[in-house]
Parts: sequence; structure tokens; C-alpha cells
Amino acid sequence: PYSVNSSWRKEIPELALESARGWKENLTIIAVQNTAASSEFVQLMEEIIKHFSNFLIVADEVHWLGARSYQPAMIKLANFRLGLSATPSRYFDEEGTEEIFKYFGQTVFEFPLREALKVRDEKGNRILCDYEYHPSFVELSAEELESYRELTKIINAMVHSKNAEELKKKINDLRIERARIVKSAISKIPELRRLVGLMD
Repeated sequence: PYSVNSSWRKEIPELALESARGWKENLTIIAVQNTAASSEFVQLMEEIIKHFSNFLIVADEVHWLGARSYQPAMIKLANFRLGLSATPSRYFDEEGTEEIFKYFGQTVFEFPLREALKVRDEKGNRILCDYEYHPSFVELSAEELESYRELTKIINAMVHSKNAEELKKKINDLRIERARIVKSAISKIPELRRLVGLMD
């Protein structure tokens, strides 16, 4: 079933009951990340799983599930698991990346861009449009760089301390905080303006 509103809270328990009675041979349930990671949704899935021989979870853009708030969506009872992503490793989040690979296993198939560019339709036309890739590099401000270096020192000290395992959550939080410095670098704004100006 597919629903664009919150009716799943009513529909899924009904499906669980129908499954328990043997009225459903199979089910396909699609959920966005916020819903899939909610405790209510996970509990309902665990109830439905009991009535089927197999449970397959397919996670598109699987790198998102490495985030602590989305990790509950990786339901332990699923005996078949498939994660899809062009970038399965999370940037500056070793712990989140580790959780993804621990759950889904190692990469089993890769389709690099250079191969995708060779794919053509029945008329011989490329599936992907032609484009040029021009990375644009920016630098951190002095203040941002100082904060980045300070957080790196703290993280390294915690990682190599005797209490590293106990500090795991704190280390992860600090890594996320450090990554935000790069993601929100103030120099990105003027560079974006420059790029937009080039397009005019």
C-alpha cells in the first residue's frame, strides 16, 4: 500500500491483522526516512515480519541511514537487505558509515559514471546528457579553520584515550559539528554568487 498522509498508522495495523489471518501473500510498503525510523513504524514492521517467511528492506540513498536519528530504520529482523547509493560512505562520519556496512554488508555492485556515460538507448543516443564537471574550491575563514583544528584536536584526544568506547557518542557528535563547519563555510556564498554571475 502507498499513502501520502498519516493514514499508515491505521492501515498498517490492519495489514498486520490480515497477514496474521493469512489473507496476504506478500506486501510492499514504501516509507520516507523519517517515518521508517520512527519507533511506531519499526514496531509495526516487526509485528508484520512474524507472518512472512522473508522480509526485504530496500533503502534508497542509503547513506542517510547512517545518521543516528535514522538508524532505527535498519530493522534487525530483515533477512534480505539492499542499500542503494552513489555515495554509501558518509562524509566525516566514520561511525555512521560503519553502521551502514555492518547492516547491509560490503558493496556488491558498482556502476561508475564512466560506464554510465557509455549506455545508449535503442536509437544509439546516450542515456545521460553531455556535461562538464568543474569543481569549485573554497577556503575556510581564519575563524572557521581555528574551530576546525580545535575540534580535530579534541576528537583525536578522545579517540586515543582509554575511555574511547564510552566517549563514542560524544566523538560522533563532535565529528558532526566539525563537518558542519565545512558544509556551511562562509566563503561558499560569494563563490555561489560568482558562479551564478557566470551563467548570466
